[in-house]
Amino acid sequence: MENASKALLISAEILIGVLILTVAVIIITSYKSVTNEYGEIVNTRQVESFNNQFLKYIEYENGKMYIKAQDLITIKNLSIDLKDNNNIDVQINVIVDDFFNNQEKMYVQKDVDDEHGISKKITFPVYYLVYIEKNDPVGRITKINVTTSNGYYKYKINEHDNNIFKSI
Repeated sequence: MENASKALLISAEILIGVLILTVAVIIITSYKSVTNEYGEIVNTRQVESFNNQFLKYIEYENGKMYIKAQDLITIKNLSIDLKDNNNIDVQINVIVDDFFNNQEKMYVQKDVDDEHGISKKITFPVYYLVYIEKNDPVGRITKINVTTSNGYYKYKINEHDNNIFKSI
């Protein structure tokens, strides 16, 4: 009987040990899951933060993206800094004839009638159409294409005017 009682105690100890190991594995697995989720959230926020460095200069209307000529120079410089300092390559392709050497590509003067019908000459910053590519596996912006030899200016004639961007 003594041996049977010892055998029962030993088997109970083994059973308790297995239960403790099982609980430990469950706790470690759940912490690993939480850690992975946190890592994904951090990565998503880093990608959003990276992309927002460029997207804050983009304006949207009717499904199209526009960038001001001055801001185009800013994001071009930002892409150069990222390449030099962080070895991150974001290509900025500008397909506008002689853009960087031509001040006329930055501003346009237009005769505009105000709400009283009085014609005024106003200087507007020029905007260009933008196309963004995110070919990076994590969703970072990899390429920004600015294409058009035609620019746009931003002017709302009245509160019923839905098209703010006008072709030059």
